[in-house]
Amino acid sequence: MQLQLQLQLQLQLQLQLQHDAIPFLKLTQNHSVNWFIPDGMHAGEVHEKDPSSREIGHYKANNDKDFEVRPPTADILPGMSATFQVYFKPSANNFYFCQELEALVFFKSQRSFRLVNDSTLQPPWNVTLKAIGHSFGMEQFLPKIAISKNSKLTFPSTFVGDCCYQTLKITNMGNLPAQFSFGKDKNDVYSVKPSGGLIPANDFQLVTVKFAPKKERTYNNFKLPCILNNTDSMTEVVNLCGEGTVPKLVCENVTKSGSLYLKPTCVGLTSERKLVIHNPTRVPLIYSIQIPAKLQGTILDCSPKFGKIMGNERCTITVR
Repeated sequence: MQLQLQLQLQLQLQLQLQHDAIPFLKLTQNHSVNWFIPDGMHAGEVHEKDPSSREIGHYKANNDKDFEVRPPTADILPGMSATFQVYFKPSANNFYFCQELEALVFFKSQRSFRLVNDSTLQPPWNVTLKAIGHSFGMEQFLPKIAISKNSKLTFPSTFVGDCCYQTLKITNMGNLPAQFSFGKDKNDVYSVKPSGGLIPANDFQLVTVKFAPKKERTYNNFKLPCILNNTDSMTEVVNLCGEGTVPKLVCENVTKSGSLYLKPTCVGLTSERKLVIHNPTRVPLIYSIQIPAKLQGTILDCSPKFGKIMGNERCTITVR
C-alpha cells in the first residue's frame, strides 16, 4: 500500500489561448501562466511522528498536495501553446480525491503594476481544471445515489443558436463518499457542468445541464450516462429531450402571393381590414411592423404596430 501512495498518475494538459478572448491589438505579446494548487484533502490532519511532516507537539500535520502541476509557471509566446503535466499523489489509502486547479494567465509585460498605468492594466484570465482521482487498490465502494426528476429532463423549445438550462440534483444517500462523472455529447448539443466531482456522505450536488440546439429539429431520447465510482457497471442514465426552433410568423388571411387587399375607398374616407398573424412555433415572438415613411400616417396605418405573441397564438392587426 505504501507503493500505491507513492504512485504518480501523469496526465497531459494542453492549454492554448484563444484569439477571441484576447484583445486584437495585444496578440503579439507574451503571456505568463501561474498555477495555484489547493492543499491536500487531508491537509492539517494529525498523524504520528514523521520526519517529513511539520511537528505539532507529539504529532505531525500533513500539508502535502494531492495534485501537482509541472511546470507551475510558464511563458507562452504569441500564437503558441504550452503543455503542462498534472501529477496525482494521493495522501490517503482507499479514498476519492477531487479538487479544482486554477491557473492565472496574464500579459508578461503586466507582471507588475509598476510596469503599466491604470488605464492600460488588463485583468488576468482565469483557467480552471477539475482533477479527479482515487487510491483504491481493488474494488471500490458501492454508491447509493438518487437523481432528481426521475432521471429525465425535458427542455422547452429553444431558438437555434440560443441555449436553455435545467438543473439536476444528485443525492448521496450512503454513508460513504461517491464520485460521479458524466459522459460527453459528440454533437455538443448537451453539456453538463460540473461534468464530474465528489459528493460527501449524506450530501447532494446540483448539476446544470445546457441545451444548445444547432438545427431546427427534435433532439429526443438522448441518453446521458453518469458513471459512479469509476465503474461502468454502476452507471445511471439521464434521458434528455429538447427541440430546436427558428422564429416563424404566418399571415393567415392573405393571398398566395402574400398580399392583403383593401376595397376601393373614396377620397377623404377610410376603409380597414383585419390581418391575422399566427406564431406556429412553441416559443414567444416579438413583432414590429414598419410602414414606409411616405405612406405612414397619411395613406396607410395599422394598429398595433408591435407586440408579443406567445407560442401557437394568434393576433389580429387592424390595417387602415
